[in-house]
Amino acid sequence: VGNAVDPQRFRPGVAPRDFAIPAGAFTIGFTGSLKRWHGVDIMMEAFAIVRREAPDAHLLVVGDGPERGWIEGYVRGARLGGAVTMAGWMDHVDLPSALAAMDAAIAPYPDSANFYFSPLKLFEYLATGRPIVASRIGQITELIRDDDNGLLAAPGDPQALAQALLALRADPVRAKRLAAA
Repeated sequence: VGNAVDPQRFRPGVAPRDFAIPAGAFTIGFTGSLKRWHGVDIMMEAFAIVRREAPDAHLLVVGDGPERGWIEGYVRGARLGGAVTMAGWMDHVDLPSALAAMDAAIAPYPDSANFYFSPLKLFEYLATGRPIVASRIGQITELIRDDDNGLLAAPGDPQALAQALLALRADPVRAKRLAAA
């Protein structure tokens, strides 16, 4: 198995970790290394779009890496300080409770002719029952079936990513159906 998760640890019903996110916030989450090829720039642009239309939106970033400083600068420049939680690196054993704090989980990859990733984060998101928005690229399209067990957006397109996230926020029944699938 190329990528897999332990279903005893990564499962629906895990108690969410308290990140002091405002009550009632629509929490969008990302896990992984903070690198350009993970689409962190796309994530931030998409979140800024979401936030303009949904002031209750909050972004939870779990991970660390070379783009952390860039993300923090973007947050300051876009005046998103109260809307973004940078949780930093977290031990893998604690990750399920972080995922449980997310209303939607994202995998915002850029467009790439050489995309070869099999993102472990998607298996973790699926196993914990998170509604997912991911880039329509590579093996992701074999794992996520659009509007069946997640939503797919054009790779590298912050507007498409934002619209998919706003669609989940606007339709909690749909989000719940996708999460259950």
